[in-house]
Amino acid sequence: MRRSVRATRAGLRFFKRLLFLALFLAVVAASILGLGVYYHLSRDLPDITALKDFRPSTVTQVFARDGRLIGEFFAEKRLEVPL
Repeated sequence: MRRSVRATRAGLRFFKRLLFLALFLAVVAASILGLGVYYHLSRDLPDITALKDFRPSTVTQVFARDGRLIGEFFAEKRLEVPL
């Protein structure tokens, strides 16, 4: 009976170590995956200084003498929206 208790404790200790190792490896794998995704997505982002000087193409509006809008010329119709 004494051996059975010892064997059970040893088996439980082994299971705890195995569970800890599996959890540790899962955290390491998730961290590596997260860093890989961050690196992959951040490669194509512009520099922060370029974002400060961003000037989108605007719409050229043509008005009549009476102030009526006659037409608009644009390659991309981007409207600036204040934040």
